[in-house]
Amino acid sequence: GPPMRWGYPRAAITISVGNGLFDAACNMWWAFIPLYLMEVGDTSATEAVYWLAIGAMAQGFGRLMAGPVWGMLSDRYGRKIMYLRSLFFLIVTTVLFGYIAEPWQVIIALALHGIFSGYDGPAVAMLSVSVPDSHFRKSLGLFTAMRYLGQSVGPALGAVVAIAINYRA
Repeated sequence: GPPMRWGYPRAAITISVGNGLFDAACNMWWAFIPLYLMEVGDTSATEAVYWLAIGAMAQGFGRLMAGPVWGMLSDRYGRKIMYLRSLFFLIVTTVLFGYIAEPWQVIIALALHGIFSGYDGPAVAMLSVSVPDSHFRKSLGLFTAMRYLGQSVGPALGAVVAIAINYRA
């Protein structure tokens, strides 16, 4: 798109802000997952953190295994459709957390989250073809800043929502 304020192309701003919002949404619930696991499984804090740690490892392993597959499919079917796929499954796997009945199920939920919802890679790939080469470095800087802003603000937003409603909702 044409350059806008601050010298960023419109596509860079749209992709960066959108990804930052999804990073905030993804990180809203991390702060209270142990409390949630203690509630659904009547476990101790130590056990809840254990299950979350194993789940986080499963999520990372899922991303590691699925990333190259999504990259190949992105080359074949397009970056935009893979980005939209990742955002859709991000929502699906996040909703899945609301149906966990036992702490060990967080492993399955986070593994599926890692396999299906990796959205940063498709977003950077889409950014790389959406901005001129002369703007890519600056656009990637904006993307990274918005990503970290979302990751920083997300847990605080989650705490506000958990206090206002409850963390299961």
